[in-house]
Amino acid sequence: MKFRRVVLDASLALLAFGVGPVLALTPGGGPKGSDCLAEFGGTPANYPPDRPREIRCVDGDPACDQDPTVAQCGIAISACLDVTDPALPDCSARRIVAFDVRNFQPTSPGYDPGFTTLRDQVRAMLPVPETDHDRCTTDGGQAAVIITVPLRFVSSTQSYHKRAKILRTHLDYASGNGTHDDVDAVRIVCLPAPSP
Repeated sequence: MKFRRVVLDASLALLAFGVGPVLALTPGGGPKGSDCLAEFGGTPANYPPDRPREIRCVDGDPACDQDPTVAQCGIAISACLDVTDPALPDCSARRIVAFDVRNFQPTSPGYDPGFTTLRDQVRAMLPVPETDHDRCTTDGGQAAVIITVPLRFVSSTQSYHKRAKILRTHLDYASGNGTHDDVDAVRIVCLPAPSP
């Protein structure tokens, strides 16, 4: 299914944290002339309220947390290439030839298998010609990847606090006689549920 930029209603739990309207696809930042080459969906960005650029999720909120485990959020993430984005009129589709996600080595505690899965899903679509718009990792019914963000536990207060991961991607696209790159970043934040 093709994703389109649409305005969605935020859940009441997110509104309690000052979160406003959200967008179905989130550009990763950078030059406006290339910011549509890779955008991210699955869970819409919802913060800051006036210009959502990052994903904030309250632990246990079914609107965004796909993981039933307490004290961590499971955030669904997908990627789309050569997006037709009305908010980026100066960005045109390009032939995308390479894609990578920054990650730790598999032996490191910081390694995220979800980042690797997302990278592999995008690479399976490559190369994407400039005539093929709005190609998404969820095309054909494939599920979005779940990125797990555990809360930070403070032993001195016996309490949980917010924690974030940053999805950092790098792609190469053909232009003229050579290739250029586009670097994106999306911050994914897990927030503790409010005390009863």
